Amino acid sequence: MIAFWTICGILILIALLFVLTPLLRRKGNGVERNHLNISLYQQQLNELETDRENALVNEAQYEQGRQEIQKRLLEDISDEETAESNPAGKKTALVLGIAIPVLSVLLYLQLGHSKFLGPQEAPPEAAADNGGFTQEKIETMVAKLAARLQKNPSDAEGWTMLGRSYMILKRFPDAVDAFDHASKLLPNDAQVLAEYGESEMMTDPTKLNPKAVELTEKALKIDPNNPKALTLGGAIAFEQKNYARVVMLWENLLAQLQPDSEDAKAVENGIAGAREAAKASGKPLPESKLKPRSAMASVSGTVTLAPEFASKISPKDTLFIFARASSGPRMPLAILKVEARELPLKFSLDDTLAVAPMMKLSNFREVVVGARISKSGNAMPQSGDLEGLSQPVKVGAGDIHITIDKPVP
Repeated sequence: MIAFWTICGILILIALLFVLTPLLRRKGNGVERNHLNISLYQQQLNELETDRENALVNEAQYEQGRQEIQKRLLEDISDEETAESNPAGKKTALVLGIAIPVLSVLLYLQLGHSKFLGPQEAPPEAAADNGGFTQEKIETMVAKLAARLQKNPSDAEGWTMLGRSYMILKRFPDAVDAFDHASKLLPNDAQVLAEYGESEMMTDPTKLNPKAVELTEKALKIDPNNPKALTLGGAIAFEQKNYARVVMLWENLLAQLQPDSEDAKAVENGIAGAREAAKASGKPLPESKLKPRSAMASVSGTVTLAPEFASKISPKDTLFIFARASSGPRMPLAILKVEARELPLKFSLDDTLAVAPMMKLSNFREVVVGARISKSGNAMPQSGDLEGLSQPVKVGAGDIHITIDKPVP
């Protein structure tokens, strides 16, 4: 089970890297950049909320988008006084490594479900004391959540949160029970099924759990691109010595990760390990035909201006050409800024034009490409700007034609 434990360690590392890395790295111009990031991400949250109200995204897409925006904001906000210049940075990272799972339970207890929006109990003292998270207090908070679910057994979100809490506490049999409840309420939720499978695995890591295998396969059938299901499926295939399946699943996972990230490197090492094991068994695998994600991460085409708007622009107006995810957060993934005099213009957008380090074209499979003319030169859309958008296209597409043909309301 060495391979399995290696993957478990990778999962934990990936989860912590999302939170702790920003606290342990040093960046300049922190205050100005923070204000810009907060402004941009607030706009994305507002747009996402508007999309939900207009039924452009469903609840699942809204929640996924909201969590992604919050994660990116946490990653991008920097402070000049971090690990090197401020010793408290490392202490804060350590506290957060413990506190965030606990606070997620606290927030759920207070705000997590519409049924619970009545009078609430005061939160435990630990919520106000960064250093006060004892095992006893954590257990108490989780016990309160479990008690509430006994009175509200139809709360799928609550059971999922309880399962994750038990996983943090390493109470794996209890996690299995919680995820079992959640999966009955959400039988087609690939993420819940994958987490259920993981909890089954952890009840006895010395052997391959048939139930875990069944749940992981079901999750992959529902969503072949679910990252946790792909990770667990690869680990299971490794134990089964099915190295071709390991490579197939983990190459799919790798295509979803940011190139050169720690996550991607860990998965690449796992793929290399599977290839070496296959070669040692006398059945080497053929070389992968998968192109590096970074090599595919571009879109290109031509931008033109509708003739009826030719008299309404000045050659010195600013032309922004951008790409954004076709669903979820609408923050630009790549943006090119030129003057309107260059129209009609052939363009190419790639990761070198990324707006934020953690939001690149290479992180997405499908995007919308747009062009906007601004008299103010402001990157934020304003009423009176002229704009044109493409239909959703695959990252890697060329010959995209965009016509700027409508004013921004």
